[in-house]
Amino acid sequence: MTEADDSNLYGNTITNNKAGTGKTGGIYVTGKSEGVSLAGDPCEGTYNIIWGNDGYQLCNANPFNASGIYDIDARYVQWGTSDPWAIQEGILDHFDNGSLAFVIWSPTEIPGLICSDTTWDLAGSPYVIAAGASVVIGCDATLTIEPGVLVKFEPRVGIVVGSASFGGGTLVARGTEESPIIFTSVKDPCDPCDPAGPGDWTGIHFTDYGVDANVIRDGNDVNYVSGCILEHVIQEYAGHGMYGNNYPAIFAEQSTVFMNCCEVRHNSACGIYHLGSSQPAADAPPPMNIVNCEVWDNGQRGIRIEQGWEHYLRDNNIHHNSRGGIYFEYSGWRSPWTASWRLDSATVVGNIITYNGYSDTIGGGIRIDDCEPANIIGNTISHNDAGSGGGIYVYCWCSWDPVTLIAGNVITNNTVSGSSGRGGGVVLHLTDAELRENTISGNTTEGDGGGIYLSASRATLTGNTITGNTADGSGGGIYGWIPYPGLSLVGNQIQDNTAATGQGGAIYMTEADDSNLYGNTITNNKAGTGKTGGIYVTGGSEWVSMAGDPCEGTYNIIWGNDGYQLCNANPFNASGIYDIDARYVQWGTCDPAEVQAGIYDYFDNGSVAFVLWSPFVRPGDFDMDQDVDWIDLGRLVDNWLGYDCEIPDWCAGTDLDLSTAVDFLDFARFANCFEGN
Repeated sequence: MTEADDSNLYGNTITNNKAGTGKTGGIYVTGKSEGVSLAGDPCEGTYNIIWGNDGYQLCNANPFNASGIYDIDARYVQWGTSDPWAIQEGILDHFDNGSLAFVIWSPTEIPGLICSDTTWDLAGSPYVIAAGASVVIGCDATLTIEPGVLVKFEPRVGIVVGSASFGGGTLVARGTEESPIIFTSVKDPCDPCDPAGPGDWTGIHFTDYGVDANVIRDGNDVNYVSGCILEHVIQEYAGHGMYGNNYPAIFAEQSTVFMNCCEVRHNSACGIYHLGSSQPAADAPPPMNIVNCEVWDNGQRGIRIEQGWEHYLRDNNIHHNSRGGIYFEYSGWRSPWTASWRLDSATVVGNIITYNGYSDTIGGGIRIDDCEPANIIGNTISHNDAGSGGGIYVYCWCSWDPVTLIAGNVITNNTVSGSSGRGGGVVLHLTDAELRENTISGNTTEGDGGGIYLSASRATLTGNTITGNTADGSGGGIYGWIPYPGLSLVGNQIQDNTAATGQGGAIYMTEADDSNLYGNTITNNKAGTGKTGGIYVTGGSEWVSMAGDPCEGTYNIIWGNDGYQLCNANPFNASGIYDIDARYVQWGTCDPAEVQAGIYDYFDNGSVAFVLWSPFVRPGDFDMDQDVDWIDLGRLVDNWLGYDCEIPDWCAGTDLDLSTAVDFLDFARFANCFEGN
C-alpha cells in the first residue's frame, strides 16, 4: 500500500504469504499513507488475523512524524502469539528504525515504551538499546538518567520524547563535569574492523509532545527550572535517517530542551536542530537555550535553529562542522508584511566559532536568514570557509526596524571561494544593521568585499578595526552596493586591506546615496596598478560626504594608500548631486598639489564628477584653523610622549603617523607643515 490515506482493513485473515529474504511477507505500507487502520473491534469481536507470513507481518515504511499521522492503528489484531516481544519482532516500525513511523499494536505492552517514571542509574550502566526496541518516553512519564551512565545504541534505534500515539514525556539527563552521561554507538570506536562511526544510530528526538524546558535567564546566566534537559552529556555517532545518514543528532521539533555543558560530536548530519514555530511567541514553544556546549565534527551544520523566538546561544565552542557553524532561518515564503511568520530574534554571544563550512556553504561561521533583530556579540569567528559570507552572513529582508547588532566580535581569517563569492568576513544582504567595535581582519574572498560586503543594506559601522583583508575583486576592506540611502562609517580604522585586481583597496561604494564617512582612519590600503587603493565611489552615488567638522575637531584621515586616495567615478552633473564633499579631510600632506594628485575626479576626466576637498586639514593643524602655528605646537607638547593613541582621537590628533605614540616622528611631520613650511 502506498499513498493509501484512510485505508481500513477489518476482519481479514492474512497468513503464509511470502516475500524476498528479510522483507515483508505480510503487509507493507509506505508513501506517507495517513490514517491507515488495521484495528479490530472488541465490542463486535471482529479483528484481523495476521501471522505466519515470511519476514515481517507488518511494515510501516512511512516517515516518522510526531503528530502520529503516519502511524498505523493495529490494535486488537491476532498475531498468532501472546508474547509482546514476539509480536514486536514481527513488526518493522520506529522501534527498529528511528526514521519510520509507529505501528500501534498495544497501548502499553510495546517493548521500548516507557510508560511510568523511570530512572537509569549508574548501577545498571551500561544500558544497551537493542535493535527493535527504540526508546519512546510516553504516558506523561519521565526518564531520569543519573551521572556517569553509558547508553549504547544498536543500529537505527534512538530515543523519542513524547508522541501523539503514546502521550507526553520528559527526558532529564543531568551528568556532572566529572561524570558525564554518554549516548553512543554500541560499536567500539577502536575496533579495527568495524569501528563506531557517524550514523550508527538515530539520535534523540524531542517532539511537540515532550515537556518543554522551563528556564529563567538572569543576565548571562540560564537557570533550569523544569522540563527536558541535557546537561554534561556527550552524544556521538548518531544521525541515521530514512534516506541515509541525514538525521539530526539532537532534534527538538516544535519543542525545546535546555542544553548546558554538552558535547555533540562525530554525527553524520546536523549536531543540534531545533524546528520551532511560525506562530506568534504566545503560541510557540519556548526559545532554545544552548550554553557552554562543544559542537564539533558533525556532517552538516553544528547548530541549526528554524523559526521561533528569542533563542540564546552563549559560550559554546562550535568547530569543524562540515556545512557551517550556526544557522538561524525561517523556512518558507512569506510576505514582508506578515511579521509573525519569521524567526523573531536570536542572540549569539561569547561563542568560539572556528573551522566550519566549505566552499559552497553560505555563512561559514554564522548564517542568519529572515530574523529580526539578531544580536551577534563578543564572539570569535575565525578560519571558516564559505561560498559567501566566510564569517557571518545575515539576510533579514522583512523589515528595517529594529536593527541587527554585530558588536565586539573578532572576525578573522575566514575564506570565501569562487569569483562570485562575496564577503570574506561579513555579508549583510537586505539588512538594517549596526556593526560596532568589531575586529575584522585577515579575511579573504576570490570575489568582492574582503572584509565586509554590503548588499542593499542600510548599515552603520562605528569603531571597527578593518585590517589586512583581501578581495581578488574590489573592496578590500568594504564593498558596498547600497541602493537604500544612509550608509554611515564613523570612527573606523580601515588599514592594510587589498583589492588585488579591482578598485577600492579600502572601500568600494556604488549607488551609495547619502552615505557619510566621519572620523575614520583610512591608510596603507592597496589596489591593482594605477587604481584606487583608498576609496572608490561610483554608480551614481548622490550626496556622498566625507567632510570633517572644524567645530568638533573631527575629520577623516586618508593617506598612504596605493594609487589614488579617493576616486569619484560618478558621472558629471552640473547640479552637483554626484560631487563628493571631502572638505576638512587630513590627506597626510600640507601641499595642495599633492592633495589633488591623490584624487581622481573631473580635473582628471571631464566625464566624472568633482571631489570638493578644499579647505583641507594639514598635518599638525590640530585646531583646524588652516594654520599650523604656535597654538598647535602647544597641543603637540601637551601630548608629547603620549602612548596608547587610537582611533578616532589619536591623542587629540597629535599622533600624526598613527603609530599609537607621540614622538619625534610626529614632530618631524609637524615641523614640515609649521607656518606653511
